[in-house]
Amino acid sequence: MNIESWSFPNISNISCCYGMSTKNKKKKGATHQGAYKKFLTDLQDVINIMYEGEIKLRQLSNESLHMMYDYKYVFQNPRAYNEHVTHEDLKIINEKSRKFFVERKLELGEKFFSTYQLHLLWCFIVIQAKEAKRKFGEDNPDYLELKENGRAVSELFYSQFLVDYFKVITQLSSPDHKYFGIHIGPAAIFKDNPKMEIVVEVYGFKPQTDILKIGGFKRPVFRLAAANAKTTLSWISIDTSVLGSSYHGDKKQLEVYIQSHALKRFRERLDVLNNDAINYLLWENTHTIENIQVYRKFILHPVKLFEIKIGYLVGTIVDDKFLFSTFLFITHNCTPEGDKLKKITGLGNEDISYWKIDRLSTFIQLQEDKYPQLIELFQQAGFGDIKGLKNKKFDIDSLQDANLEALMNYIEKNKSTKKYNA
Repeated sequence: MNIESWSFPNISNISCCYGMSTKNKKKKGATHQGAYKKFLTDLQDVINIMYEGEIKLRQLSNESLHMMYDYKYVFQNPRAYNEHVTHEDLKIINEKSRKFFVERKLELGEKFFSTYQLHLLWCFIVIQAKEAKRKFGEDNPDYLELKENGRAVSELFYSQFLVDYFKVITQLSSPDHKYFGIHIGPAAIFKDNPKMEIVVEVYGFKPQTDILKIGGFKRPVFRLAAANAKTTLSWISIDTSVLGSSYHGDKKQLEVYIQSHALKRFRERLDVLNNDAINYLLWENTHTIENIQVYRKFILHPVKLFEIKIGYLVGTIVDDKFLFSTFLFITHNCTPEGDKLKKITGLGNEDISYWKIDRLSTFIQLQEDKYPQLIELFQQAGFGDIKGLKNKKFDIDSLQDANLEALMNYIEKNKSTKKYNA
């Protein structure tokens, strides 16, 4: 759903309701008081954020509060679906997803909520809706509004819960190690356990390798895929129409591979990024490959960081396969910007390497006030906006948060998980 279009639920006419009919009230077992008290504390916190302290849970009946608690999902630890997911994989995925689950990063109307808080808010609204329906009837405007708000919060929670896990698997998936997929759904419901349990199944996929003859030598290459909210892996392909005269075959699409040399250069030249950030950035820049440009017979695919171009993956065609053979930083010769820089300054590749202006760390440490002439040269060469990276944070959370809307749109288009009834 569109976050910007969502409005806060209006429950001013409903919050005074004091419980539901006890006519068919089921006898409840002993409640875990510690968990229940924590639930109420956490629920009051999110209501305080949403309604700025206007509503207190003590206004509601114990039966209503217990019903809200009963509606709360049980979130199981992620579990391996196949033998390619190790215990260590699950441990890392669980730790990272739990951190995302409680971080208040989703902005709604200048207020920030965590995925967990969205779920609690849904528990609150759905019981308020049941109260309104019982008290006023199913045609009542307040009930209809609450019902719609409950659906909206449920949808937003589900999407955000999926995004949390999707962010994790894009951090961990790499073409030369392993790819991951996820499936989220309800566990089996048992008659004596009314609580809905949510299960996250993790799929592991071994890298797909091939041997291609490159420059007269046989080299191992890895097929590129896109980590997905799916139970099957989505292998990446490139439409040959974007290759223009570079391709002379009759295929409409080519499988996409990457050489270990390209991965090595990608990691070396983007040296301020840790392994999680490297994996995510590679996913972000290759899950679709459309913006190809041919320059001096080189096939270049731009790589962007925070929407700023920082270099190119260099492609070639071998045996009807599209291969990324190396990664060039934007200052390197054989790129439009690098050649222009060479023309202006006379700097060659050896000079670029000597002065270390072929790696990200140099640019984020560059003092503009100390070297204004150098900044001007970069501007003339066509990559002056790279100075905008100086004030960015390069941790994986910052990278993914900057692209959160795109992440949500991507998984909405590609997910195969089925929504559970909320």
